[in-house]
Amino acid sequence: MECLFDADKPHFAAWLWLYNEDRPHDPSTTMNPQRPEAVPLYYAARLGFHDLTAHLLIQRPEDIHIKGGGEVTPLHASAIGGRTNVASLLIEHFPDVDIRGILQQTALRPFHDTLCTDLRQDQTCRCPPPL
Repeated sequence: MECLFDADKPHFAAWLWLYNEDRPHDPSTTMNPQRPEAVPLYYAARLGFHDLTAHLLIQRPEDIHIKGGGEVTPLHASAIGGRTNVASLLIEHFPDVDIRGILQQTALRPFHDTLCTDLRQDQTCRCPPPL
């Protein structure tokens, strides 16, 4: 898996061309794989690959600050997918949870929305409904 998520190798772009979680219903519109929109750390976090995310954080720690992809940052990508174990790992390395995503929401907002939706069903949530 670590070899597949090597941005310097062409097979990462090819794999992403076929399987892009950010665009699951968007058929490939090019004849050949293009340069990925985000770094491998983003996609590892988006897919919930905890061990791979840990490996990539060690190999390329600067990638945690790079924005790209449909959810902006690796932390946002893990949050939108409900990948709490990966999000926790990313927060250990990049504790700025207030960074804003494409909808100007923090990375923790998806976790809050999920929790409050569950609590509202039990009528125990006191939060205002999400906008």
